[in-house]
Amino acid sequence: MDYYSPMQFLDKWNNDSSFREYYREFLKNLKDGYRRRKHNYYKRSMLNVS
Repeated sequence: MDYYSPMQFLDKWNNDSSFREYYREFLKNLKDGYRRRKHNYYKRSMLNVS
């Protein structure tokens, strides 16, 4: 993914609806990935406790 300075990002966010949609999707996937990873980690650590 391209890197934008904060001002460039804001400009693109305000003027480019497809960029907004793309970025929202990107953030959602990122969050879901973290959530899944965290969940799996807890599940694994519980298995080892026995």
